[in-house]
Amino acid sequence: MGEEIFHLDDFSNYFFGIVFKFIGSFFLAYRFVLLKELDSAFDEVRANDPDIDQADWPKVFEVLKEDILWYGRFYAMHKKDLYQYLAIIPAFACDVAAMLFLPFTLFGALNICAILIYQVLLVYILADPVDLNEWIAIFFLSASACAVTVFSPDPSSPLRDTTNQFEYIKLSLEWPSIFFIAFLCVAKIWTFYSLSWGMKTVIELKDNEKVSDFYQPRPASMYNLMGPIHLAVNGAIWVLFIKSVLNASGDQSDTQTRIAYGILVILAFVFAGLGCSWGWAHSFHDMIGELHSATVFPVYVLLQTAMNICLGIVCFLEVPTNELYFWLSFSSLTICIIAFIGVMEYNEPVDQDMLGSSRGDFETPLLEGMPNDERAV
Repeated sequence: MGEEIFHLDDFSNYFFGIVFKFIGSFFLAYRFVLLKELDSAFDEVRANDPDIDQADWPKVFEVLKEDILWYGRFYAMHKKDLYQYLAIIPAFACDVAAMLFLPFTLFGALNICAILIYQVLLVYILADPVDLNEWIAIFFLSASACAVTVFSPDPSSPLRDTTNQFEYIKLSLEWPSIFFIAFLCVAKIWTFYSLSWGMKTVIELKDNEKVSDFYQPRPASMYNLMGPIHLAVNGAIWVLFIKSVLNASGDQSDTQTRIAYGILVILAFVFAGLGCSWGWAHSFHDMIGELHSATVFPVYVLLQTAMNICLGIVCFLEVPTNELYFWLSFSSLTICIIAFIGVMEYNEPVDQDMLGSSRGDFETPLLEGMPNDERAV
């Protein structure tokens, strides 16, 4: 696609595309690091003063007023919050630029850069060590994710023939397509309410000083895994609507339409966590603040990539470049994601003193002796 626009040789296309993608991935990963730093700053204030609850923003801002921009005004915000919003601009712009130079498959494979950069930033900015077994798990995740995108459908290839389709938007009406769309809708609402319930319970426990304000759930707990599933499903539903509109407006093989689709897929990555209760969506602030962020971000990026590819194959009649290798790669990616979660769970320390530490087991010691209606999971 880059050759059609810039008429550069292959090496130039790949060089510029990879550089832009790497820079965009850096800002995407750094945005999540900023969100974690922001949450840690808020939690430190609440941990140091038991009288300040989770939603006591005027008191929190008063303690942190040196870091609060436009303090005292209704639009006041922490400087880290402003920085994470500003990080959206270069992340989005560089991803769009990379897409103009790279084939869709290579662009998708390079999404793994954000995970690698995030792991490095964990060490050097958040001082959160990454163990050797985590790096090994990430290596296999990278290899399987690259294989999935390499064998995923080429946007310029012909679509699969079927009589059961909504011809106007090229949407399959076969039962796998209907089931997959229904699954996305149910998963979105289910994860939204499940997370809302869990977050409400944990926040009440923090406010009552029963757990530390720095508390995070176990990486492999269902409560924690609801986060990346929720974000990935939000992004897939966004792409479902956008792809339908683009299919209705022109030929998918048209270069400008493909660019528009790519830009909107990037927007889905950037804004999938835009929170609103009426839209059954939790924000990135919620996910990073209340969940195990070192697990949530990598799993979210991989699930988002996998769900978008599956959406094209199942619902929009796209055909993998090699079906056998694609599904083998997809199965490998699934296994590697499960293995990565298992490694994170294994590496996570089990703390006995829930009030004195940042992490603990949300399902066992925390809930013992609590009434059933207060249990979040």
